[in-house]
Amino acid sequence: MKSRHLITLLAVLHVAIGVQAQRIGWEADFKTRFDNREFTGSSCNESQTVFLADLTTAVTYSWMDRNTFRFGINLQKDFGDNRSFFSEVRPLAAYAYRTERLEADAGIFSRDELQGDYSHAFFNDSLRVYDPTIQGMALRYRDRKGLQAEMAINWEGMYSEYSREKFRLFGAIRKEWNTAADKRWYVGGALSMFHFANSMLTQGNVVDNMLVNPHVGFASKRAELLRRNADGSTALERPFWYDFRAGFLWAPQRDRITDEGWKAPMGGELRIRFGWKGLEFENNLYAGENLMPLFGRYGSELYAGERWYGTPNHFYNRTRLGYERTFCDGTVAVKAAMIFHAEGTGLYTQQILQVSVRLGQTLYDRKNHMR
Repeated sequence: MKSRHLITLLAVLHVAIGVQAQRIGWEADFKTRFDNREFTGSSCNESQTVFLADLTTAVTYSWMDRNTFRFGINLQKDFGDNRSFFSEVRPLAAYAYRTERLEADAGIFSRDELQGDYSHAFFNDSLRVYDPTIQGMALRYRDRKGLQAEMAINWEGMYSEYSREKFRLFGAIRKEWNTAADKRWYVGGALSMFHFANSMLTQGNVVDNMLVNPHVGFASKRAELLRRNADGSTALERPFWYDFRAGFLWAPQRDRITDEGWKAPMGGELRIRFGWKGLEFENNLYAGENLMPLFGRYGSELYAGERWYGTPNHFYNRTRLGYERTFCDGTVAVKAAMIFHAEGTGLYTQQILQVSVRLGQTLYDRKNHMR
């Protein structure tokens, strides 16, 4: 190619990129959560009340309709904690790529970007509240034939004097087959591999912890209908839907500092969910072995799932009655839930109330500005 042709090509590319849509925006996500856990007497959990405010705010820069850079901050304040102005302050800095089939995130981004269907044995309620960001990368894929897949890596600890080296590789996959009347069968699974290594002060101590959850299910499509209210506002109306799933949980794990070898507890889980116009019922029944045999040695540093799956009684049932409603064109949401836990020693309750506000605004749109 002659030099003048190359110069012409570069000039054309420069102009093409320059006229692409470029937007600068602002967004804020605020939550106030009350979570009362009455677990006194349980063999594997403790009573606690979580009451906090959580604010995430960020500036976004988008270009070429597929790329977004987000920079912001996440602030948390536990009510009653007067030791500091904020209980936690976390940065947000991430790149996001979005197309119809492929999505990717890299950097420090919100857990809300994850879309996989994970059992409560993978991630507990406290983790979702107090560790709301992923530090790493995530990749998601879906096609029109019912295949969905997600893979992510979260770097949870840096090797140092005060922290172990910790990272978690996890993902989920699902394939659906539509049948008559918008019903569908699906088969899928989830996987987590956690590397729990040394700190500078704990040499020679490495733990491998994995969790595998293949499952099959039958569900209706969760269609969302747009309803216009008498005052002119709109809201999402969710008709009746259901989801039945049966799965197998297998948790191979090994503490390399001991001579105990691999432990591989396992069990079965049956999940039933259905809802109607914001009301939701969910029941998870687990029957099997203690999936957290090393909890007494490493605690929640090693295990991210609900502590109930470490019951020595070979049984755990979780029943959730919930309600969700949005207001103000979807910018304000209220969630309430009553959860009952049973693990062979008694019945324990958990009450949750959360109010959320999500706002966003485009500050500058180059494409529209040029018109």
